[in-house]
This record gives sequence, structure tokens and C-alpha cells, in this order.
Amino acid sequence: MSPEPVTAEHVYSRLKALITSGALAPLKPVVATEVAADLGVSTSPVRDALHRLRGERLLNAHPGGGFEVPRQTVHQLHDLYIWHGRLIRMALKDRKIPNGKNPMVPGAWPADYSTPAAIADTTEIMFATMTHRAGSLELDLAVASAGERLRSTRLKEINRWPDVANELEAVRLLAISGTRTELLNALWIYHRRRIRNVAKLIV
Repeated sequence: MSPEPVTAEHVYSRLKALITSGALAPLKPVVATEVAADLGVSTSPVRDALHRLRGERLLNAHPGGGFEVPRQTVHQLHDLYIWHGRLIRMALKDRKIPNGKNPMVPGAWPADYSTPAAIADTTEIMFATMTHRAGSLELDLAVASAGERLRSTRLKEINRWPDVANELEAVRLLAISGTRTELLNALWIYHRRRIRNVAKLIV
């Protein structure tokens, strides 16, 4: 692979990590020349990355030019949690996933609860694994996109609720030895908890 695509992908990955971790403050301008200087690259791959991230709804156009990280409203976060929950239920209700025991694969997915970032990673892997079982690329992409926009909020969830790791582990065990109905019920409780608390998570 030539150096330019590698640089472009590197810039894209770095910027996405900064956005989804909450390291870039909402509404603060993200200027291509400043990002390029910080990363030690030309402005071309930075502009490409910024436009790509805007297409993924991780950036908005800034009124004064350039881009900015969007600030989620209570209503937007509420809708995003509902949308994410519906996508997961759609995937789990697919006929390819059995309704008996072991709705997922044995072992389900790797779990790491050692740090807030590891818990957020485990959450993303959990939902990606569930969705992938449905065999729909569109569902895979939709859940991944919603998850990226939820990541900074998931880090706040961990600070607000010390039992998030226990909550995720209970879901993992149901994926290994429960029924699809039990798993759906647990995930409904998971999403309902967050939907009811969006105002506390938005700060």
C-alpha cells in the first residue's frame, strides 16, 4: 500500500478516536490546517478524513467554516438509544438466530471490564456480535454507526452506574446459556435504563 492511503487512514482513525472518546469538545471548531500541524501530515488526508467523519455524522459543518463535533441534545440522545435498541431487537428476532438455548455462539464475545474504555469496547463488541448473527450487512453498519455516536455517552454511563460491568456480564451469560426471549428482555431493560436517564447522561 502506498504511503498516502496509510496516512489518510491513520488520520481518520486518530480523529475518530478523539471524537468518540469525548476528547474533542462539542461545538469547538476542528480546523484542517491545525489538525495537520498537530499530526505532522499534509492537509489533504486531514480534509478527506474530516469529510468522511461528517458523512458518518460524527462531525457537523461549523458555521464559521470547517467542522465541529456535534453537541447532542436530550431529544437526540433519547432517539439514538431507541434506534439502537430497535436495531438490536431486529437482529435478534431474525429467523437465523434460534429461540432455544445458546442464542449466540459459545463464549459469546471477549469481555474486559478493567477500565472505562475497555468496558466501552466490550459493549461495542457485544452488540456487533449479536447483530452479525443476523447475517445482514446493513444491520451491521447501522449498529456500528449508532455505537460510534454513543461511545462518549457510554463512558459517562460507566461513571454514573458502577454496576455497568455486572450488567454487561449478565447479558453475556444469557447469550451463552439463556434463550433468545430472555436475552431480548435483558436488552430491553438495558436500553430502558438509559432512555429514562438521558437528561442525566447529556451533561
